[in-house]
Amino acid sequence: MIERNRLSEETSPYLLQHAHNPVHWYAWNEEAIQAARTQNKPILLSIGYAACHWCHVMAHESFEDEQTAELMNRYFINIKVDREERPDLDKVYQQMHQILTQQGGGWPLTVFLSPESLIPFFSGTYFPKERRFQRPSFKEILQVVAGFYANDRDEIEAQNQNLALVIKQLEDQKQAVVHKIKKTPLFIAKEQWLLEFDEQNGGFKGAPKFPMPSAISAILYTCYSFVQEKNVDAKVLEQVMTTLEKMSQGGIYDHIGGGFFRYAVDEHWQIPHFEKMLYDNAQMISLYAQAYALSQDARFKNIVKGCIQWANEEMLSTEGGFYSSLDADSEGEEGKFYVWQKEELETFLDEKAFSVINQIYGLNEAPNFEEKWHLIEKHLPYTVTASEKYLFAAKEKMKLYRNMRVKPSLDDKLLCAWNALMLKGLSIAGMVLADDQVSMQATRLFTFIKNNLFDGEQLWVSYKQGKRKQTGFLDDYAFLLDACWYYLQMKWDQETLTFATILARKLIEVFWDHENGGFYFTSSNQEKLIYRPKVWVDDALPAGSAVAAVALQRFALLLNDADMASVADTTLKVTQALLDEKPQFFPNLLVLSSDYLSSPEIVIIHGKLELINEAKKLLLKAYLPHRFIFTVQHEAMPTQLGHYVSNDDLNIYICHGNVCHEPLKDLDRLKAYLHL
Repeated sequence: MIERNRLSEETSPYLLQHAHNPVHWYAWNEEAIQAARTQNKPILLSIGYAACHWCHVMAHESFEDEQTAELMNRYFINIKVDREERPDLDKVYQQMHQILTQQGGGWPLTVFLSPESLIPFFSGTYFPKERRFQRPSFKEILQVVAGFYANDRDEIEAQNQNLALVIKQLEDQKQAVVHKIKKTPLFIAKEQWLLEFDEQNGGFKGAPKFPMPSAISAILYTCYSFVQEKNVDAKVLEQVMTTLEKMSQGGIYDHIGGGFFRYAVDEHWQIPHFEKMLYDNAQMISLYAQAYALSQDARFKNIVKGCIQWANEEMLSTEGGFYSSLDADSEGEEGKFYVWQKEELETFLDEKAFSVINQIYGLNEAPNFEEKWHLIEKHLPYTVTASEKYLFAAKEKMKLYRNMRVKPSLDDKLLCAWNALMLKGLSIAGMVLADDQVSMQATRLFTFIKNNLFDGEQLWVSYKQGKRKQTGFLDDYAFLLDACWYYLQMKWDQETLTFATILARKLIEVFWDHENGGFYFTSSNQEKLIYRPKVWVDDALPAGSAVAAVALQRFALLLNDADMASVADTTLKVTQALLDEKPQFFPNLLVLSSDYLSSPEIVIIHGKLELINEAKKLLLKAYLPHRFIFTVQHEAMPTQLGHYVSNDDLNIYICHGNVCHEPLKDLDRLKAYLHL
């Protein structure tokens, strides 16, 4: 029996997956680095995550193999990192990989570091056990790298010095400060998005196709908040709605259990990569809830409910937080849990139910996934009311049957940043759906975050089995501050406002570059790595730098806070050059720019409970993404908003920028303002 290695002391499910490897793994810590320096061995750094398919493949092929492990242990100090616990290490070494190889990165990331400088001298991603895919075997790589380190140390040192110069240039790089914030990038971005949208299938052209909820949400926002030309905005909005509709019909959505898979391997959204991530679904809840509020399309509402139901059934911890991910594989096969054979459906569905499933999901066509069927909606059930009850009953039976299968493995750590995204999603959904159960769940989640991922002074990255791991990064603070903005609209309370101001102050104190502007991903108190990155590009996750600036700008307007406003303004000035060059890559910076050029509408409703609730209903009826609605009872008005205090039964303050109009004092005047 293989003894457990040092990873057995960790809480990360990904690291624990490797606890029985014959490899002498370390976690990233001082002990590992000192061992490399003392033994004069290079570090083999392997970065992955629990739901990663190719991480599992490499683990089974190489890390569980005695011969491969013997080479790893003989020549290297081996460090395994969960990218979700240490996104700082992942961001730094992914960038180093791109510089060294001039290729995109990915997972698993396999990097060889010099022990003294921790600068990489060789990098790759997945390597097979034997030569294939036009790649050398991992054992060959190990032997070549070990030989290179033993015999060509001078060459490695020279390369490291060159890379150190590149790192210094990255750190010293100053964005040109542009004092005039221009409208042009917003115009160019919308034109570019129109060119890049896939008119037929939705999303952006090409495959694989990612949902990109952060980008789509920002695009939706800018089309309403900063109108360019009505025909351009209308076309962009049409493409956004097409994207949401096509994704909801496609195989990227789980039509039986709810929730979205990570991406589609084809341009039609048909066959997904089957892992499910909390961060994707949290953002999809926000996006589809806002799309429902704008369109009143029942499909979008059902998608929101489906995603929330999936999260509650599969991802919810007993403490009220949400787990991280579900693996793509079960029983060693990708997608096995999710796909169907017609013969098995016929064993438990009656003739009518099978006929409905067959018609709607196209089971009369050829199999679409390895001689089986992955469900793709071919015919809309919402137009066939007579079949709806059969469809619902059939799907419930299919769900029960499917749940008897071996489930994909669950990564059950609870991440602050991803739970913050979920808090935002639940807050928006609870508000626009007027669903008290969803709102209560948002409150429970917020309580979990404050009790378990905040220690009174700082946030922590992850929580599991009563233990916190790793002090928080930029995304933890930025996403949670942004979530507070939406939570306060769902449910106003002074404690949340105070908590939000603590987060805002901490963001400025330990992440803000006080000399050159912009936010670092790591705080001034955290471990110093070879490079301290700033991240502006939105990816599967929104860029924390942009999210932080947007949230600070909005709280600055609400609270009339000069420090928050100054940081947001400076962010715009130091990123304007990026927006001038390729604005479409920075959707959340464009949200910041849009809010600066055309201030969002902040509505503060103050008065008696029954009247403020009626006013809020009217405002939600005329929903706009850039209209933010706060409802505050007489006794709950905080000191920061003291200038809005009035003893009248109803006061509706409508503010743009730092200017508030005379309050509306009855519902009829509000209806007139909203053209209802």
